[in-house]
Amino acid sequence: MKKVLIVASEMSSLLAQAMQHVLADKKRKVVICSHKQALTSFIEEEPNTVIVLDYYEGLNDGQLVGERTFNDLKAAATDEKIIRCGLDSYGHADYLKLPCDIEELKILLGK
Repeated sequence: MKKVLIVASEMSSLLAQAMQHVLADKKRKVVICSHKQALTSFIEEEPNTVIVLDYYEGLNDGQLVGERTFNDLKAAATDEKIIRCGLDSYGHADYLKLPCDIEELKILLGK
């Protein structure tokens, strides 16, 4: 069974839960964690894909929380797909502007 890890802040927890509801099925398990728990959850859960919400939103010690999370996960990843999400539009191939089209998200997940 494939596993998706969704990393979310408190402000995006409802979005994470909605994504979990839409994406969870017989072929995929979806787990939600906070940015603070992201690296630990990544190691423990061994997901195929990670969705990092709040990529450019929210500062912690002067650094963007989502960007820091993404960079930490990218450094730890081997062949896992890591998708970054946020409210602005950027040219990254692995970036999804929110609100997103569920079909576009499924394409990024490889469905």
